[in-house]
Amino acid sequence: MKPTDIHNLADEANIKWDNDHVFMLISKQLTGKKHLDDMSDEEMGLIANEIQNTPEPFTKNAHFTPENF
Repeated sequence: MKPTDIHNLADEANIKWDNDHVFMLISKQLTGKKHLDDMSDEEMGLIANEIQNTPEPFTKNAHFTPENF
């Protein structure tokens, strides 16, 4: 699995991923890492699974991001 695979899944699900705070927050919660480039195939698989099975959290606004202060 490559970051582009995750990007394509996210695009298909209308999920923002490029420097998106919510995407990075969920990624960190699932894998301990914010950036796809730092993840193993297994970790990216966790992200892919979340996008495919539970996409709703990715479309929510994070409450504690810099733009919300």
